[in-house]
Amino acid sequence: MNFQPLPDLRQVAIAELSLQIDQYFASGNTASEIPPGVSGETTSRNLPRQQEKLRAQGAKDAPALKELLDQGYSLRRCAKALGSDWKRIKLIAQESGLTVGAKR
Repeated sequence: MNFQPLPDLRQVAIAELSLQIDQYFASGNTASEIPPGVSGETTSRNLPRQQEKLRAQGAKDAPALKELLDQGYSLRRCAKALGSDWKRIKLIAQESGLTVGAKR
């Protein structure tokens, strides 16, 4: 039997990637910087913006949530009616100062 060592897969991948990069630049292409948010990748810096969007959406949903809670709906029924998760509805209620299950 012929026992030959297997090539290191990491080194093979690095060699292939290096070859592709060399071919890319050899064909006249140049490197360019991709602005944040365009690539679809998220970082911890994008988190506050996402939280702001969620709070703004929650502020829009708060009047409808208040109306449903006044009608005696539970959090789960409110979530189903608004097409959201019940945990999200609970957070909106807390942020808006709405109480669940209490008589108004």
